[in-house]
Formats: sequence, structure tokens, C-alpha cells
Amino acid sequence: MIVNRLQDIENRGRNDYLNCRKRGAVFNNIPDFITTRAQADAVIEAFFQSGDLDVFSRHRQAMIDDSHRGSLAIMRGSGNELGPFEEFLSALEKHGVVTMDEAFTIGDRYIAYKRSKAA
Repeated sequence: MIVNRLQDIENRGRNDYLNCRKRGAVFNNIPDFITTRAQADAVIEAFFQSGDLDVFSRHRQAMIDDSHRGSLAIMRGSGNELGPFEEFLSALEKHGVVTMDEAFTIGDRYIAYKRSKAA
């Protein structure tokens, strides 16, 4: 029965994404595949418009391979877990869609967004 649990975990990101697409027009502009910076920017902008981290779930599932998952598991085990936004940026950087400097710039924007929501 462990296979069913693993399948549930893998499908959860996909299901969250599909439910989000049903919620609003913001999610209709999200590309299915990310191979260019413009496509990545569309997903990032959809997040900043909605504030919903589920925007990244499907793309994170698709872009992160087994070795990257292993690294993320080690980070989780050591208490340095990345959030969905950071995992998405990491996957974009690993696939060459954004540079490390661009990832940090986008990350700074995310921090400013979180601070504005907290205020």
C-alpha cells in the first residue's frame, strides 16, 4: 500500500495546480511548460497577482529530478527546507532558465512581497 501513498504525494501537486486553475483567470495565463525566461516570468507574475504558492506546484514536480529531490530532502532533514518559491527558483536556475543573479533578484522581490503582506 505504500505505492498508493507515494502516488498520492506525487499527484497532490498536480491536483493543487488544477484546482487553482479553476479558481481564477490569473491561472489561465500560466504556461504548461517552462523553457524560456518569459514563461517563467508568467508563472512568477501569476504568483505575485494571486499570492498562491500552489502556482508553482506542477512546475516544481516536473522540473526537479531525483538527484535534486535528494538534495532537497537532505536540506529538509537538516532544518534548512526550501519553500515552494525557493524550490521553483532553484529548478529554474538548474535548467538554465534564469541565472543565479536573476534568481537572487526575484528572491529579493519575493522577500519584499512577504514583508508587505505581513505589514
